[in-house]
Amino acid sequence: MKKRIVIAARDNWENYFSRLFPVKSDSGDTQVLGVSHRGIHFLKVVRASGINPKHLRVLRSYSFAELLSVDLQNAEKVELELKSENLVLQSTRAPQITAMIRLFLQKLVKDSGHVVALKSFVTDDKSLLSFSRGDIIKLLPMEGLQTGWCFGSMGGRSGLFPEDITQPSAAPDYHFLQLDRRDDRRKSMRGSGPVSPPKGPSQGPISRRMDGADSERPSREALLPSLVQRSVQSSVQGSVHELEVISAMTKFATEYFRVGTTGLPASGRNFSEVVQHTEVPIQESLILYSDPEINDLSVQCFMNVMQFMGDAPLKKTQSSCLSYILLLGKEKELLRDEIYCQVIKQTTNNSTKSSSTLGWRLLSLMTGFFPCSGILQPYVTHHLHNISQDSEHPYQELACVCQDNLQRSLNFGGRRNLPSHIEMEAILAGKTSRRIPIQLPGGVDFPIKIHSFSLTLDVVTEFCREMGTSDLAEIKEFSIFAIRLKGKSD
Repeated sequence: MKKRIVIAARDNWENYFSRLFPVKSDSGDTQVLGVSHRGIHFLKVVRASGINPKHLRVLRSYSFAELLSVDLQNAEKVELELKSENLVLQSTRAPQITAMIRLFLQKLVKDSGHVVALKSFVTDDKSLLSFSRGDIIKLLPMEGLQTGWCFGSMGGRSGLFPEDITQPSAAPDYHFLQLDRRDDRRKSMRGSGPVSPPKGPSQGPISRRMDGADSERPSREALLPSLVQRSVQSSVQGSVHELEVISAMTKFATEYFRVGTTGLPASGRNFSEVVQHTEVPIQESLILYSDPEINDLSVQCFMNVMQFMGDAPLKKTQSSCLSYILLLGKEKELLRDEIYCQVIKQTTNNSTKSSSTLGWRLLSLMTGFFPCSGILQPYVTHHLHNISQDSEHPYQELACVCQDNLQRSLNFGGRRNLPSHIEMEAILAGKTSRRIPIQLPGGVDFPIKIHSFSLTLDVVTEFCREMGTSDLAEIKEFSIFAIRLKGKSD
């Protein structure tokens, strides 16, 4: 328990697990540089009300994958070369800053299997991989490569590229990406209302314009040796070249799932298979996490998913498995994407009807209890949308329910409390709605149907609809008082 508390604090309060250095930047805003196992953080001391009148505000954070190099210019000046800009920091601790960042970079870059683009590389040749300066490319093994060429994948695409315009890089930290997206979402939520999720996964760097002084536009004849060309043609089968024939979740897997020495997932199967149902428990998390604690929890979660769905012998009740999965997602925000991927995997190409049905019921509950991150959201949305539009899919209706629940979670934060024992049993039996009485003036009861994730607004709107009222201004005049009897838990 103590270890879990420390890990939770480390993941959510990174400033307390960072080494802090006083600095001055060109902009003048940054006062403190924090260096931790996750990356570097530019901080500013601000005043606040409360017990501690001062605290550190994070101005910007960068993972080590975004940091190209660090250079000590003199005893009080250090230059950081990032993917998007170069920053010069003044500090009396410049040598210590340089030494600490270099130490982290050396450890993370070694055997990372990733490179970062130093220049943009644009081509119309489908055998080659196009990318922009600063993009992180995952290296994949390939036989017959000539000197000076590499083979890798990025954004769901794979292909050859010149080695001399890249350099070894730290692997992208999925944990850091989630924190970054979460902070961005919180900032945007303060300034505007909820935003509808995108209809499908983003197209990634390939959709951006990649021109400028550092771009290179190679021709096939000039850059692609015949031997390499034959190797590409023989390796295209089973690769991730043809985006139109693979699912949204497969695209996500090619970008963020674990990759073994063969260039395929650690299981040895191709990416389309790794997002499909399996009867074999996983030994590592699907998503590449650097934290061993997160990895262990992922393995335990998958076993609970298998037991709940009947894919593995039950060692406890179904209700206990369901409570474990939902509670884990509520308490461990950084594990939510992994849980989503696990359940979607077990409901994809599942030939056992009872198992698949339970999996879809679990997914419908999860989407209402906690949302996935902004990284995974467009892929899940696209996955559910495709199924909801397929009239021949046996779970078309449940896919629509999942879509609605996910949107509610994104807008309102998800349901706070786990189902009671009675509600849990009803859910396992496939019942997700019940009628409750609304007591009107005069003691008259008006029964109305509610669902597992109904909002007060839904109930008021439905009540007004029954009375023939649809005007929003009139609906806002009504309110509901909820009375909870003593001794009642549901």
